[in-house]
Amino acid sequence: MIRKKIRAPILLIGWLIALAATACAAPTPIPMPTPAPTPIDPQSVDLKPFLRDLLATLPANEHLLTSQDLAQMKPVIVDVRQPAEYAQGFIAGAVNIPVRELAASLTTLPGMDKDIVVVCDTGHRSAIGMAVLQMLGYGKAKTLQGGMHAWRAAQQTIVTAPVPPKPNHPAPKVNAHIQAALDYYLAHTLPYDWGIVNTTALTADQKLLPSSAVDAMPETYDQGPSWIVNVDTPDEYAKSTVANFRGVFNFPLRQLLDRVSEMPAQSTVDFG
Repeated sequence: MIRKKIRAPILLIGWLIALAATACAAPTPIPMPTPAPTPIDPQSVDLKPFLRDLLATLPANEHLLTSQDLAQMKPVIVDVRQPAEYAQGFIAGAVNIPVRELAASLTTLPGMDKDIVVVCDTGHRSAIGMAVLQMLGYGKAKTLQGGMHAWRAAQQTIVTAPVPPKPNHPAPKVNAHIQAALDYYLAHTLPYDWGIVNTTALTADQKLLPSSAVDAMPETYDQGPSWIVNVDTPDEYAKSTVANFRGVFNFPLRQLLDRVSEMPAQSTVDFG
């Protein structure tokens, strides 16, 4: 990622000196103008150090919480699904903040030292939301493993009313540059399908032939199957069926940021 320099606007301040009419007259204080805040370019912010810290401090349970554990707690629950999904049934007390709006909605969250559990349908969007909150300083943010699918399978209660009102807390003290970059990612970079690929789509992708196999003069960009990144530990990877796929890279999650450069320059599919 290219880091652009943020150039502050040059503020020219003219000093007006008034001469006192008499020797004992006090000078009139002149108010100093307040400089306008420097605008933040979210695309110029380097998130790698914060991602590296997040992965380096990831606990053994990867901030995952089971349905049974959640049922025995009283945390703030943030449901990051779309409003239509949320309306079909949610965990009692869960506040709905769609994941794309999360970084811009911090006033709806409690203090940064409080327990927060992020929830979605399957656990994919909630993992993104949890990572965003962790990078912003919400050290107790967790995600519901398996999402609402797992909650239903555990026969836990789901409600459709009452819908909790969104709280309005004071704005937390977070790194404004990181907040802007994460907000931009969620609102503009996160794919429409949340970056999820199902088994059917992955199988079809892996059956694609490379351009060199079907064209005597292939394009510079090879249109063949995507590479697969497996983020399990080496022991887990050795026991998994994904090792049978073509072109699989095993980069353990905590090493992912530093090892992804080992991949060829081609589209990838994450496979946890």
